[in-house]
Amino acid sequence: MPRIVLAVLAGGALAVSGLFFQGVIQNPLASPEVLGISQGATCSALLLFLLIPAAPWWSVQLAALLGGILAFFIVMLMAKKLGFRPLQLAMIGISLGALYAALNTGILAFSGMRVSETIRWLSGSFYGHTWSDVWHLTSLLIVVLPLCFFVSPWLSVLNLGHEKAQSLGLNLTGVQLALLFLGTVLASAVVATVGMLSFIGLMAPHLARLLGYHRARALVLVSFLIGAILTVFADALGTTLFAPSEIPAGLIVAIIGAAYLLFLLQRQARSV
Repeated sequence: MPRIVLAVLAGGALAVSGLFFQGVIQNPLASPEVLGISQGATCSALLLFLLIPAAPWWSVQLAALLGGILAFFIVMLMAKKLGFRPLQLAMIGISLGALYAALNTGILAFSGMRVSETIRWLSGSFYGHTWSDVWHLTSLLIVVLPLCFFVSPWLSVLNLGHEKAQSLGLNLTGVQLALLFLGTVLASAVVATVGMLSFIGLMAPHLARLLGYHRARALVLVSFLIGAILTVFADALGTTLFAPSEIPAGLIVAIIGAAYLLFLLQRQARSV
């Protein structure tokens, strides 16, 4: 039961995070892992594990949060010169994510006795998690998720275009930073608790829109539900497909999500 509840919370949080990234950047390819946010959060958490093996959970959470924020600003600074075009933004994020992945591999080479535990965490496995992990993640989400639901109508205003949003009196820069910060907090919290879960934030909002949901608050609820279902399904598939051996849920989701990302990139290329 703890791993099921944790999968629901983690998948739902990543889905809402992806929804906010896509809404603010106005790019259907935006998500925490495609932009390198999740990888940046992972790198910071691994560095803390390496330097302070007995680090408390709150310090890991803080390190992941700061690493995710840093990765986001790096991507934004690089993408600004290219006009935030969808394909270029995706390529910058994927390149940065690959760089972080290389750094993570290097950190693992110096992690000593914690290699097996860290690799399991990096692969996004729910194996071995207890109610303590559920409470840790819940303590943050119980504050952030209601706030996301409350401010989600800003996404609808942003969809009207930046000029229109400003003409309606919206503090565009403040709103964008607030939404992106909430999305980064959600993604970083999941990374710090269960590790990397790729492409949930990319797929869930798209599937919610395909089902006909376009109002901001409805999208938050439906995206959370779809993200939770996808994650629980991936975890169940990983535990039963080659039982008694177990495949981490993060690997199952990555296989599905990678194919979905290639489909979106191809569709973007055709439109260009």
